Amino acid sequence: MLVLNILSGPQAGQSFPLDKPQLIIGRSLQADIVIESSQVSKKHAQLNIKNQGVYLTDLNSRNGTFVNGVQVHQQIIKESDKITLHDVVITITKQAMTVAPSSVDFAAPQSLGHLAVDSQALNYSEPIHDEPKENLINPMSASADYKDKLNNYLDEVVLPGVYKLAEWFDFKWVLAGLLGSIIFLITVLSTFPAINLLKSSIEKESQRRALTIAKNLAEINKSTLAQGLHSSLQLNSAANEAGVLQALIINANGSVIAPSSKAGEHLDIPFIHTARQEGKTQVQQISHNEIGAIVPMSFYNANTGNHSVAAYSFILYDMGSLAIDDGRTISLYIQVLFIALIVGSLLMFFVFKLFEYPFVNINAQLNEELKNPTGNIKLNYNLESAQKLISNINSSLSRSPNDSMSLSSTSEYDRTYEINNVIQMIGFPALAITNPHQAIAAINASAAESIGLGPDNLGLTLEQLNDQALKLSLKDLLDQSSLNPGQMNQNELEISGANYEIMMSSIYGKNDISYFIVSFIPKEDQE
Repeated sequence: MLVLNILSGPQAGQSFPLDKPQLIIGRSLQADIVIESSQVSKKHAQLNIKNQGVYLTDLNSRNGTFVNGVQVHQQIIKESDKITLHDVVITITKQAMTVAPSSVDFAAPQSLGHLAVDSQALNYSEPIHDEPKENLINPMSASADYKDKLNNYLDEVVLPGVYKLAEWFDFKWVLAGLLGSIIFLITVLSTFPAINLLKSSIEKESQRRALTIAKNLAEINKSTLAQGLHSSLQLNSAANEAGVLQALIINANGSVIAPSSKAGEHLDIPFIHTARQEGKTQVQQISHNEIGAIVPMSFYNANTGNHSVAAYSFILYDMGSLAIDDGRTISLYIQVLFIALIVGSLLMFFVFKLFEYPFVNINAQLNEELKNPTGNIKLNYNLESAQKLISNINSSLSRSPNDSMSLSSTSEYDRTYEINNVIQMIGFPALAITNPHQAIAAINASAAESIGLGPDNLGLTLEQLNDQALKLSLKDLLDQSSLNPGQMNQNELEISGANYEIMMSSIYGKNDISYFIVSFIPKEDQE
């Protein structure tokens, strides 16, 4: 049976049976043959197995498909061919396997270039792998699959709408709008954490200050209170501190001792009741702007022989101007937004210039190139898409006719009679294909009898041929003859049970290849 062998990359040494008439090769888990390489497209290439052989088709992959070092779109594969999918090299070979009762209904190919394919070898029931692919759990592959789905969603749903913006508006304003949106979101998202951090810092500092004032108040009045001189208690130093709303000394039962104006009052503040019950120093946020701090004042009790709390110093502190209100929040937001707009404007300028530079540079070189052709436009820009553009421009310029040629010197005369006469003079089956349209311009009588191409096929392009193998073989020869117009290029192909050597030669017109002559020489006639 036919087997695909991987020669390089992380899967080097692995083999996959070609067990279906059509197989997709790519990195997607939905591919028939999964290639574990980030540079291989999700659906990179397709293999078609038919009676005439194995055909490789590139599926518009990002990095291209190469056969023996030459990039191809469609190609007939031989056993000696090396297929390269970016950095992964594969081959297709014949491999003997133990067969089971037939489980595949398609017709197996009888030949693959030099590969002789057993039609029964494709009818097997067990895959090469020890486990079905569905039962293999590969976290890396699952992650790559989710990444592919995300990329597909972006490419097919999100980005088309973004690209439309550049069609509707000036690109500069589109870029400004995107950067402005980013700046706005970042400003909003960064302002609230900054406000919370600042508020927390202010609260901690206010609590520390309130507790310090309460401790000083207790220390100043401790000895006076011990002597029972309540009228001599000093509260002015604490009450005059910035932010202090109340400075009180409270006895153990919760009534106010000082100042004298509030003596005997009981304050209905839950914080004070809780602190008295616990009998220890405490500081707490009472309301949005107010902080309470209480410090116990203990004395030696001669009756019990222990120290006991006789009173408390209490401070009610207002954060006041330090508090974060709505006005300050808005002010902070505006300041951050203003700074972000300045930085964003500078960023937009440099991003736009960075984007604009390749176009300006290429356009300037292209203008000069049209005046003085050198075929050497360069761009020192580390961007793959830009380098591909430069390569295509240079290629196009190298193929363009010189502007100094007159219209009469570049125009081609009618070569219809010449083409037909040349083809009729060839004794083997032969035909002529025009360039660049790749249409059949002439067919001799021998071709109609031997290879099934007759007058009805005149004017058809190669894409319109029904014989897929013949079409691919002719297109391969056209590619070779276009790259090497001075050489005779050849392929081998089986047609209607007979082996032919297909030979192609290019015929030049005034400025380019005018047409190609193709002859089909039976193999037995060469022996």
